[in-house]
This record gives sequence, structure tokens and C-alpha cells, in this order.
Amino acid sequence: MTSRVTTDSSTPPGSGLPDGFEWGPRWQHGSDEQKLELEGKTVAMLLKTVSGGWFARLECHWPISEPLVVRPCSSFEAGKAGCEAWARRHADRLRREIAQKKREKPLSDGLADDEL
Repeated sequence: MTSRVTTDSSTPPGSGLPDGFEWGPRWQHGSDEQKLELEGKTVAMLLKTVSGGWFARLECHWPISEPLVVRPCSSFEAGKAGCEAWARRHADRLRREIAQKKREKPLSDGLADDEL
């Protein structure tokens, strides 16, 4: 189950997630690693390093042949704030790319929707 982060009176203007974006656990047994989704497709995630630090992986919806986009984070909270700022800056492009992926997906490709 994903939890929706919304902007309320205690959240400064310009923070929080754009409409349609949701944080959730990165995998079914994950307790602390999180993924950021748009329309059920992962666009970013926060990953824990072996040493206990954090990094953000962005553009997770891009094909495996595209460059891996990662950013070091000083903490989980800083990484989450950074991912949310990135999502706000790139929301329109991300919506277009996810919509394009859905249009191009074959009706029967043997993949579940979350494997796009």
C-alpha cells in the first residue's frame, strides 16, 4: 500500500508531491527503502548503501539501455526532499513519458503492468 504525501498548512509552499505522485515501499518486504511512483510506474527510489548511507536513483522508468541516474544523499530525509523537488521540476515531462510508455506497450507482451 502506498501513502500519499500531500501539502497542508504545516508544509511550506512548493514542497510535497505533485498530483498523481506517491511514495511507497520499494519492494514487498522493504521497510525503509522507498520508491516514488506516477500512475503505478516507478520514476525514482531511495536506496540504502552497504555503509548505511542513502542515494537516490532517478529516471527509473527509462529503459535499461539508458544512463543510470543516481545522486548521493546526506540522509533519508534529504533524499526524499530531493526526489520530491526533482518530481516537481520534471512532473510534466514525467507524465508525458509515462503516458507514451503506456501507449507503446503491446496489448500482450507477457509483462505485468508494473514491469514496464
